[in-house]
Amino acid sequence: MIIKRRLLAKNLALLFVFAAILPLIAGGTLSIYSGFRFSNREIATRQESIIALGNTYISTSVDRIFYNLKLLGDLTSKSPNHALQSLAEICVDSLSLYQKITLTNSQGQELYSLVECQPVAPKSLTNISQTEAFFRAKKAGEFISKVSFVKDKPLVTISRNILSKNGDQFVVIAVVNFENLWTKLSILEPGKGSYFYIVDRQGNLIGYKDIKVVGERKNLASFPTVSLLIKRGKGITAKRYIGLLGVEVIGTSTLIRRTGWGIIVEQPVAQALAAPQRLIVHFTLLIVAVSFVAIVAAIMLAQYIGHPINLLAQGAEAIAQGDLSYFIKINSKNEIGILARAFNQMTRQLRISRETLEEYNRTLEQRVERRTQELKKSQQRLSLLFQQTPLAVIEFNTNFEVIEWNPAAEQIFGYTKDEAIGHHLTDLIVPENAKVEVNQFIEALLARCSPTRNTNDNLTKDGKSIICEWYSTPLIDSDGNAIGIASMALDITARKQVEEELRTSKEYLRLIIDNIPQQVFWKDTNLVFQGCNKNWAKYAQLENPEAVVGKTDYDLIPKREVAELFRAQDLHIMETDTPELHVIATKQKPSAEGKTIWLDISKIPIHDSSGKVIGILGVVEDITDRKYTEAILHRQAAVIEAALDGISILNYQGEFLYTNKAFAEINGYENPAELIGKSWKVMYSEDDLQRAEQRYQQEIIPALLKDRQWRGEETMVRKDGRKISLEVLHYILDSGEQVCITRDITARKQAESALREREEQYHSIFEATSDGLIINDFEGYVVEANTAACQMYGYHYEEFIGMHGSEFIHPQEHERALKDLQKLFKNGGYFKIQGTHVRKDGAAFPMEVHAMSFLYKGKLHMMSVIRDITERKQAEEAIRLEKEKSEQLLLNILPGAIADRLKEDRGYIADSFPEVTVLFADIVGFTDLSTRLSPTELVEMLNVIFSEFDRLAEKHGLEKIKTIGDAYMVVGGLPRPRTDHAEAIAEMALDMQAEIAQFNSSTDRSFSIRIGINSGPVIAGVIGIKKFIYDLWGDTVNTASRMESHGIPGCIQVTAATYEILQCKYLFEERGPIPIKGKGEMVTYFLTGRKVLGDR
Repeated sequence: MIIKRRLLAKNLALLFVFAAILPLIAGGTLSIYSGFRFSNREIATRQESIIALGNTYISTSVDRIFYNLKLLGDLTSKSPNHALQSLAEICVDSLSLYQKITLTNSQGQELYSLVECQPVAPKSLTNISQTEAFFRAKKAGEFISKVSFVKDKPLVTISRNILSKNGDQFVVIAVVNFENLWTKLSILEPGKGSYFYIVDRQGNLIGYKDIKVVGERKNLASFPTVSLLIKRGKGITAKRYIGLLGVEVIGTSTLIRRTGWGIIVEQPVAQALAAPQRLIVHFTLLIVAVSFVAIVAAIMLAQYIGHPINLLAQGAEAIAQGDLSYFIKINSKNEIGILARAFNQMTRQLRISRETLEEYNRTLEQRVERRTQELKKSQQRLSLLFQQTPLAVIEFNTNFEVIEWNPAAEQIFGYTKDEAIGHHLTDLIVPENAKVEVNQFIEALLARCSPTRNTNDNLTKDGKSIICEWYSTPLIDSDGNAIGIASMALDITARKQVEEELRTSKEYLRLIIDNIPQQVFWKDTNLVFQGCNKNWAKYAQLENPEAVVGKTDYDLIPKREVAELFRAQDLHIMETDTPELHVIATKQKPSAEGKTIWLDISKIPIHDSSGKVIGILGVVEDITDRKYTEAILHRQAAVIEAALDGISILNYQGEFLYTNKAFAEINGYENPAELIGKSWKVMYSEDDLQRAEQRYQQEIIPALLKDRQWRGEETMVRKDGRKISLEVLHYILDSGEQVCITRDITARKQAESALREREEQYHSIFEATSDGLIINDFEGYVVEANTAACQMYGYHYEEFIGMHGSEFIHPQEHERALKDLQKLFKNGGYFKIQGTHVRKDGAAFPMEVHAMSFLYKGKLHMMSVIRDITERKQAEEAIRLEKEKSEQLLLNILPGAIADRLKEDRGYIADSFPEVTVLFADIVGFTDLSTRLSPTELVEMLNVIFSEFDRLAEKHGLEKIKTIGDAYMVVGGLPRPRTDHAEAIAEMALDMQAEIAQFNSSTDRSFSIRIGINSGPVIAGVIGIKKFIYDLWGDTVNTASRMESHGIPGCIQVTAATYEILQCKYLFEERGPIPIKGKGEMVTYFLTGRKVLGDR
C-alpha cells in the first residue's frame, strides 16, 4: 500500500511537470511555426506586389508602343502626305527605343521606313508581304515576335494592322530595342540581393539588368517558376529553388500581359529568412528558463496534494474488501476534507442499501418463477396455433433466409421444413421474373417497419404456379431495429380462377349486348336503371353505359308526365308478369336534324332462379329507316303514276306487264290495259320493224347484258299511225324483267334543229370578237372559249377546254376569284373586276373581266369577257410615276400643307403666325473665295454645306425658306405651329457651327459662319402665278436678317425676344446695345451653348 501511495505522489509530480511544460513547448513550437508561416506569407505578398509592378511596367511599355503604332496609322489615314513626318516624330520621341519603323499598305508595299530614325530612300523600299510580322498583323490585328539578339541587343518586332475611318488599311511594323527597358526594370527591385529577369515561352532568358548574363543564352525551363509558365501558362508564388545566380532563392513568376513572356523575381533565402532565425534562438532560451521554474513548482504541489489522497485511497481499499465500517479522519475544510466527509456518508448509505437489496432479491426470485410458468403455457398455445393454422406461417431474418416454416407452408408450397430452413425465400417460391420486385418490396418493408398486405404469384416445389395472399409484419427489437419478418400466406388460386371466369363471362355478355344493333336497358323493381348497352346510352345522350346506373326516367326525360307514363307501363308489366312485344311508337326526342324517330319496343320481366320478378328488360329497335322506306315506296308508286314520262315493265319475252298512264297516252292508247300482254313490236310500223328487231338484238341486248342499261332515241308509231320521236331508257332488273322509260321528244327535236341554226350564228359572232370569251360551268371548268381567248393565254383550243379557272388565274387571286364565282352563281347578275392572270409560259399579265351568269345548254354557266390591259397599265404606271415626280418636286419647293392647298386653290396664300423664330446664316469669306475658285468648284462646295444644313433642318423639324448666294434662311413654328420653335432653332444654330468646324477639318478650310436669330410674329405664304416660293414677311424677318448682318463671325447673335424664351435652357453672353439699321440701338446676346444640370 505504501509503495502504491508513493507511486501516486510521483505520478502526480510528473503529471504537474508535464502539464506545466507541455503548453510552453507546444506554444513555443506553434509560435515558431506561425512565425515561419507569417514570414513566408510576407515574402510571398511582397514578391507578388513587386512582380505586379514589374509586370505593369513592361505591359505599359508594350501598350505604349502599340498605341504609337495605332496613332501613326490614324495620322497617316487622315494626312497621307504627313506620314513620314509622323514616323520621325514617334522615332525621335523615343530615340533609343526604335531600331526601325516601317509603314506599309494593305498589300505589304513599304510606303515609308526609318532605320535608327533616318529615312530610307524610296528606291530602297520593298514589298514585305511575305514576312511574318506583316502576315500575322494582317490576320490577327497585332503581332509580337520572339526576342532576337543582334550585336548583344535584344530586339523585338512589333506590328499592328490599322483600318482608317475611310476604309484605308495600313500595317505599321517596328523593330524595338528592349535593352533600356530591362535596365530600367532594376529600379523596381525590392532590396539588396533581389532581382528581376524575363523569359520567353520556351524558358530562354531574354531580359536581365546585366546584358552580359542575357548574352549567355541561358535556358531556365527547369526552374519551377519557369516550367509552370511554359506548361500551364500561369505563374507560381514564393517557391524555393536554386536561382539564376546559383544560390538558393525564393522566387515568384507571372505572365506579362499581351506578350506571352514571363517575369520572375528572386530573393536569396539567407536574406529572406535571417530575421525569423534570430527570433527562434531567443524564444528557445526563454522556454528553457520557464520550464525549470515549472518543474520545481510541480514537485511541491504534488507533495501537498498527495497526503490526503493517500488517506482516501486507504478508505477505498477498505470498502473494496467489504469493510463498510471504515472511517476517514481528515478535518480540513478544503475540498479534500469535504470529499472525506462525503466518503464517510457514502459508507453509511452503502450499508443501508446492501440490506435493502438482499430483501428485494428474495422477492424478485419468487416473481421470476411465476412468470416462467406463464410463459411456458403461452408458448404451448402459440406452438399449437402455429402447427394447426391453415395459413402458411413463415419467419425469415433480415437476409430473407427462412428460420420458421409451419405445416400449412409445407402443404401449400410442397417443401418440408428441413428443405426450407436456411434458404432464401425468393429462391424457393418466387418466379424468376418477379425476384427483383420482391427483393425491393422486402427492403421497403424493413425500412418503413409497418405491416403490409399484398397478392403475389408463387411457385410450388413441383413448379406449379399458384396465387397467394400475403400478410407480412416486420419484427422489431426493443431498440426499434428490424430483426426479421413474419409472414402468413393463403392460397387463393381457386378463388382467383372463379373470379377470372366470372369477369370473362361478364365481358362476353357486355361485348354481345354492346354489339347488337338493338338498344337494351334493364331496371330493378324500384324502376331504377341498373344498366344498358352502348346503343341505348348513345341514343339517351349519355357518355357511357355506366352513366345510367342509379338514374330513373325522371333524370332522363324532361317531361315529368311522360316519365310517369313509362314508369306506370313498366310497373304494370312487372306486376302482371306479362311481356309487351313489338310496340311501335315514336321517340320523345327527335333526331339532331329534327326528324321523328320510330321505335319497335319490347319489354320483358326479369326473373331470378326461383321465378320471382326482379326487374324489367327493355329492347328497343330504331325502325325509322324502315318506316321512311315504306313511305318512299308509297310515294314512288304515286310518282310513277303521275310521271310525265312513259314507264313500262316487260317480261323476258318482251311482253308488257305494266305501263303507266303517260306511256299509254304517248303511244295513243286511252287505257294502259290495252297494252298489257302485247309485244313491244306493236310500237313499230311494218317498214321499221325489221330495223328495230336488228337494233334490239345487236345493240340493246348486248348493252343490257354488259351495263344492265341502254339509252337512245327511237322513232315509233302511235296507235293512230302518226310517227313520234322518243328518248328511250332500257334497264334490266335482277329478276330478268326490263324497265322501259320513254319521253316524247318530237317537239324538242324540232327546237334543236332551230337552235342549231341560231348557235351557228352566235358562234360566228363569238369567234369574231377581239376580246377573249370564256364560258365556265358551275365548278369553274372551261366548257367553251373563242380563238382570241386561247391566243391570249397561249393554249390550243383542245388544251384550253376542260381547264379549271385556277390554272390561269394568278395564285394570289385564287381566293377572291372563288368568292366572285360563288357569289355570281348564288345571286346571279353581273360583275367587273381587274386582276392578274397567267399565260401558259408562266408570264403574268393584267386583265379586265366582265362576267355574267346565263343559261348554257340548259344549265347555269358564267360568261367572261376578258381584255388584256397590259398596255393600259403601262400607260397608267407611267402617268403615276410622272405624277409622283411632280409631287416630290413641289414638296421640295413648298411645305406639304401649302402644296396641298395650292393644288386645291390656285390663288395666293397668306397666313399669320403670332410666334415663330427665324434664323439667317451667312458664310464669312465666301465672297472672296468665289474670286479664287471656278464656278463649278464654288457651287459644289456650297452644295455640300447647304445639304448638311438641310439635313439639320429636317432633323429638328424646321422649315427651310430659301438660300440667297451664301446666305441660308430657316424658320421654326410654321407652317404647323409648335411651342418649342425657339429651342429647335437654337439647337440647329449650334449644330450648324459644329458642322462648319467638321467641314473645315476635313477640307483644310477656315470658314466661319455668322448667325442671327429673332422671335416674333410673321406673315407666311405664296404670291404670284409663276416661279412661286413659300416666303416670310414682317419686322421679325427683317430684324433676324439684321442680327446676322451685324453679327460677329463664328457667333450666334439673338435678340432680347429670343433671349427671354431661351435663357433657362441655354448659355448666353450679353453683347450690349448696338446700332441696327432702321431700328436704332438694340440690346443683343450671343448664344454660346447648352446648359447642363446645375448651371444657372
